Amino acid sequence: MKIGIVCINYHCEEFISQLLESIPNDFYHFLDIFLVENSSEQSSLESLRDEFSQLNINILVPNNNLGYFGGFDYAVLSCNPREKYDYFLLANPDIKFTEDFFKTLLNLEVEKDIAIIAPNILNMPSGKN
Repeated sequence: MKIGIVCINYHCEEFISQLLESIPNDFYHFLDIFLVENSSEQSSLESLRDEFSQLNINILVPNNNLGYFGGFDYAVLSCNPREKYDYFLLANPDIKFTEDFFKTLLNLEVEKDIAIIAPNILNMPSGKN
């Protein structure tokens, strides 16, 4: 089982760090992480790759800012997910995975003609989304 995760960066390395921290160590070997650098300025994505060296983090740098959905499109075209991944997640930088997310995903039985699965959206305990 192989899972690809794409996240778009535009000055939100701190959120991406929290997203990566929320991934349980037991699932690192199932994952390829793709971070699309949508900022024209120098970012700290390389330092995130160093900090989370146990994860397979790939940094994709388009020639210009493609916007949010353009960044996802760029990643999908770059990664060819249909051939390499059982699941390919398009993740906001501010999400945090629950402990059972990947376990549930790996045990999910999905028909081959299903293209999109959407998660539940939960409010943070602080009341902020």
